[in-house]
Amino acid sequence: MSFGQEILVPITLVIAAPSALTSEVLSHAFDQRRRQFKVLGYTHTRKSLLKHVAEFRPDVVLIDTQLERDPSTGLRALRELHLNRSSTRAILLVDCSDPKQVVPAFVHGAKGVICKTEPFQVLCKCIRSVHAGQVWANSSELQWVLGAFSAKEKGHLVSSKGARLLSNRENQIVRLAVEGISNREISEALRLSPHTVKNHLYRIYNKIGVSNRGELTLYVTASRAAGQGDDASNDISDS
Repeated sequence: MSFGQEILVPITLVIAAPSALTSEVLSHAFDQRRRQFKVLGYTHTRKSLLKHVAEFRPDVVLIDTQLERDPSTGLRALRELHLNRSSTRAILLVDCSDPKQVVPAFVHGAKGVICKTEPFQVLCKCIRSVHAGQVWANSSELQWVLGAFSAKEKGHLVSSKGARLLSNRENQIVRLAVEGISNREISEALRLSPHTVKNHLYRIYNKIGVSNRGELTLYVTASRAAGQGDDASNDISDS
């Protein structure tokens, strides 16, 4: 090797796919480019994925949104990695580009979203870009994310007269909900029944003008990102 020649270190990967066949096909494809990529492991369940990432600490993890053949499990795994403050960069593999998947994916820490219909070379380019610290999304997907944040930036957790919209208990539930805590876990933490937590969330959605947890998270995140000051932070903190 001549002096000054760049040493190419493969990007390490973990693959989370709904079937062994899909994982093996992807793993074999990456093996053909072993100078660029190295698959450390693959898995088919959310719990196993979290264990693999903690154990192997890969550079990038590929998460199929249909993990465990449930369209919500991939996003749930992504959210848990984000809450665990994992340094691994996550890419979500989706069946088709859809704002209902793309926006929550970026809210929960994805660095890239790519359709499974894209050619393998495009997936490789996506991985290299994400590994380099870039965000991978097409122009439409970026517009969905920016539009979602812009829509929520117009809202406030106080009325036009400055009165707080939420009760102390509702503020506690919002704080836990946006951290990805389940209704049952919230009920245990606050010593409420799951039914009471569900009713509280329904009233919170109506007061703020959102319809689900994803939109609630976007609302709070956008409020913080927009720099609305300590008022916004205080409105979702314990009292």
